Amino acid sequence: SSFDELCATGLYSYSVFEDKDACLRRGDQSERRLQDNIESGLATYRENRRYVEDVLDTYDLDALVYPVDRQGTARVRRVDSVCWFASVTGLPTVVVPTGESNAGLPIGMSFTGRMFDDAMLLEMAYAYEQATHHRRAPQMATLEGAPPLDIEAFNPLHYQIAVEAFEQVLRDHSKFDLTASVFADIAEGVLQDEGLELLLE
Repeated sequence: SSFDELCATGLYSYSVFEDKDACLRRGDQSERRLQDNIESGLATYRENRRYVEDVLDTYDLDALVYPVDRQGTARVRRVDSVCWFASVTGLPTVVVPTGESNAGLPIGMSFTGRMFDDAMLLEMAYAYEQATHHRRAPQMATLEGAPPLDIEAFNPLHYQIAVEAFEQVLRDHSKFDLTASVFADIAEGVLQDEGLELLLE
């Protein structure tokens, strides 16, 4: 319920806070800066939204259309996404697949519109998908000898995987030590403990 309570639990990364006192000091600083940060953040947020809507109005546009990734396609090791655009403006955005790279990686396109124009954006995205048929069904991992998990069964596993990732890596190390292969091993271990065998590649 509070930063102090979190610090008291010890459930924080030791690569960020060396001990409980360091955690508490950060909490004190955070509370003092919180109101200023909220006010300045909201002002910037509104200014960003106003700017984009002014561009839409000036050019009589229904939406802005732009690639999801600045390089055109996702890469194996990282992405250079511009999905943050919706976050810093609060404007509705929908992403549609536009094909695949030569390496078989997906390429996406974003539609961003005015506040409360969600329905129109969904119509645009649906029309684009129906006209192009670029979407390909994903290749999903399978569970050996078990039916697919529903959300109710998945949520506790999801939580347990997160706890294990924290306990095994994040508590004592940097977030960069939680690589994809390390995370996959942790997830596979949790699933095996639950009697599930996931085919991870």
